[in-house]
Amino acid sequence: MQIRRKKTMIKKGIFIFCILFFLNSYIKAQDSLKVGSPAPDFVLKSLTGEEHTLSSYKGKNIIYLNFFATWCSSCKEELPQLITINKNYKDQKLLMFGIDVKEDEKKIRRFAEKWKLQYPVLLDKNAVLAKKYGLKGFPLSIVIDGNGIIQYIGSQPPDKFNEIFSKLKSTIIQGPSIKKKNEIN
Repeated sequence: MQIRRKKTMIKKGIFIFCILFFLNSYIKAQDSLKVGSPAPDFVLKSLTGEEHTLSSYKGKNIIYLNFFATWCSSCKEELPQLITINKNYKDQKLLMFGIDVKEDEKKIRRFAEKWKLQYPVLLDKNAVLAKKYGLKGFPLSIVIDGNGIIQYIGSQPPDKFNEIFSKLKSTIIQGPSIKKKNEIN
C-alpha cells in the first residue's frame, strides 16, 4: 500500500515538473526578442581589450551586431557583405560589432586577421550575450537604432541595408561618430 502511494506521488511529481518545464519554455519563447523591442544592454571586451557597452552608443550610433563562429561556413560566406556594409557606412555613424561566442581568443584573433576585419570583434566567452539575444544558431545579424530599439533580426545581413539605414539615421544625433567608448574621432 505504501509503495503504491509513493509511486503515485513520484508520478504526480514528474508530471507537475514536466508541465512547469514546458510552461516555462513557452513563456521564454513568448519573451524572445522581436523587431521593435529594446535591445538588451551589454558590456563586452574586444580582441584589443577595450570594453564596449551598448548603452554608451545610444543616440550616437546605429549598431550592427553580428554573432558568428570561426567554424561556421555561413558566417564566412556573409563576411564580404558585412565588410562592405562596414566600409560604406562606418563614417555615417554605423558601428558594427562582430560577436564571437565561446571560442578560443587566439583562434578568433587569427580569423579576424585573415579576414582583415576593420570593426571590433567582441568576446562573449560565457555566451551571456548570446542568451540575452536568444541566439539559436550562427550567423545572426541584429540592427539597433539610435534609441536602442531592435530594427532588424536575421540570419543574414538585410538585403536592402541602405533603405533600413536611411530610415534609422533620424534616431541618432548629428556630430562625430562614436567608435570607441569615450573616444570621439
